[in-house]
Amino acid sequence: MLNCLNIRFAGARGRGPRLFDMRPPRAAAVALMLAAGLATAVAPGKAAAEDASGYPSRPITFVVPSPAGGTSDVIARLAARKLSDKLGQSIIVENRAGANGYIGTMAVLRAPKDGYMYAVMSGSLHSFTPAMVNKMPFDPIDDFALVSRLAEYPYILVTSKNSPYNTLADLIKAGKDGKTELSYGSYGLGSSPHLITELLKLKTGMAATHIPYKGGGQSSGDLIGGQISFMFSSLPAATAQVKGGQAKALAITSAQRNPSFPNVPTVAETLPGFETTSWLGLGAAKGTPAYATDKIRNALIAISKDPEYITAMRGMSAEVKVDASAAEFHQYMASELAKWNEVVKEAKIPKQEE
Repeated sequence: MLNCLNIRFAGARGRGPRLFDMRPPRAAAVALMLAAGLATAVAPGKAAAEDASGYPSRPITFVVPSPAGGTSDVIARLAARKLSDKLGQSIIVENRAGANGYIGTMAVLRAPKDGYMYAVMSGSLHSFTPAMVNKMPFDPIDDFALVSRLAEYPYILVTSKNSPYNTLADLIKAGKDGKTELSYGSYGLGSSPHLITELLKLKTGMAATHIPYKGGGQSSGDLIGGQISFMFSSLPAATAQVKGGQAKALAITSAQRNPSFPNVPTVAETLPGFETTSWLGLGAAKGTPAYATDKIRNALIAISKDPEYITAMRGMSAEVKVDASAAEFHQYMASELAKWNEVVKEAKIPKQEE
């Protein structure tokens, strides 16, 4: 072991350097110290175990790649508070918006792979966007050390309060009669409302013109004002408008009716088998130690049984959803990406360049 380090001490009486000079006790002591240090350095199992037992020893950061106040941000902050209590360590939620979520996500991928920075992942960026673009600056699944989903939530089909359509069947009929020109809004080309509506069109044969907006605020405003016929909006984003009477809800995309809107039928009640939800989750840069991601996942599993946490999530029109393993999360993400790739292909939507 010492030979590989080429450790030599000067010999006595003019003789050339030799590996050890046993007469100077101090030199022998130094050699022993070096040997002990090297033994520690080459015992990764022990070092890893020590790291695992002490993790986390300092604050963790969750990066939300979207502005403050949105669905991702609010849910991430709720999860961070509960996880902080469980782990006994602070969790900082940091918003790094820009470039459709790329800026914040890339910051996580470029950070040290030590388990102290995680991206708040979303169905929008990791399922819908990859289906619509030829190339992303990162692999939406395989560049990440996956932890788990945090929550999932459905979309709700809404129209203006003065709309002539009172049911999904009414809307489909109007879209198929060849006389009515329907339009629908979205958060932008390739966004979840865009592709969910294209799926609806494929399933029903109805026609509707896509009106892409730069964000949810403008599209919601035009929906309320009647400038567009309808729109699929995430349930957390649309809850206030529907409950405030500014928008009319026709159907919801979950498999069962939502407890917050028990009188709103599911899309599947009209179109059996139609179901789609979006999700939020956590992932670190690929190469992050498994002991770190496992520790976070196990803490998520623990808090997922907390009635207060469940109630708070439902207050935001979301359901707690935690994966049992990284493999389970990976399988789910892969299936979602395959699903939306197929929708883009069948609807003949041109893929975009990034």
